[in-house]
Amino acid sequence: MTQPISKVIVDVDGVISVHAVGEDDLAHWPADSWQKVRVPVTWAGVTVDVTYSTRVIDGLRRIEALSTTSMMWCTTWRGDAASSLGPAIGLGADWPVADHDLPHEFEWMGWWKAARAYECSLTCDRVVWIDDAAAAWAANMYAADLGEYLRWLDDRVLIISPDLARGLTAEHLARIEAVLA
Repeated sequence: MTQPISKVIVDVDGVISVHAVGEDDLAHWPADSWQKVRVPVTWAGVTVDVTYSTRVIDGLRRIEALSTTSMMWCTTWRGDAASSLGPAIGLGADWPVADHDLPHEFEWMGWWKAARAYECSLTCDRVVWIDDAAAAWAANMYAADLGEYLRWLDDRVLIISPDLARGLTAEHLARIEAVLA
């Protein structure tokens, strides 16, 4: 009997890299866990400051270590998530990077990231989609009365949508680990 296969799809901004606007935005992790690194985003020709918590990185490492789980970048950072950010934060340098193209057959989704999550749902027993905008995308699809197209968002698919200013929390990580255990 084969073990179930799980895919964890990870965005960068609003998930790992927080965009805090106030002091309280960083209060959910110990102050000494927050780090800032400058990372080149070569496709855009810029260097950006990434503020992240080492506690988030440790939590994602625990999830990555689960024997039936594989991780994947799904971010506008493109290949720079693996080649630039991964080495800078010590996580994800070897993760595959999702293709940015939106295939014609998935145009109804209106978002390439949703298409990648859907594709994972076709081949994996469990999918965890971590993106600060994923829940809003799903809500907009339901509001537009397109819910019949979202049947794939069943109990096998967990959407985690952190607050852009706060990123992943301990509660998010615990929920992901519980679902994948």
